[in-house]
Amino acid sequence: MQFVLLVLLAAPSLAEEFEWTSVGVRGAVNFQDAGLPPGEKVDFEQFDVVGTLGFPGHWEVPGHWNARYQLNTTGGALRGDGETGFISTVTVGIALARERWPVTFDFGLGGALLSTWRFPG
Repeated sequence: MQFVLLVLLAAPSLAEEFEWTSVGVRGAVNFQDAGLPPGEKVDFEQFDVVGTLGFPGHWEVPGHWNARYQLNTTGGALRGDGETGFISTVTVGIALARERWPVTFDFGLGGALLSTWRFPG
């Protein structure tokens, strides 16, 4: 609770502009029998393009952290059991990052649009 109040009361720095903080391609697979219950009926593969748009301004958080609003978007394909469908996601949230540290923590909410959500199998 203290963190949320701190972020809401901090004054943003408006010297920044909208910027693409990351753009890339990603892929994922799962296996029917990966040894983790419950097992899947079908193997799935996902391939998509990912983009993260940083909003202007940021908040300084104690411990040399910066917080910033961002928009994450994806668009690609989900394939399972010989069928392929379109998948797209949009999320908005806050990114926490430290200067000179290669890790960013993202927190947010969003939704997904799937052209196919039931695959035979």
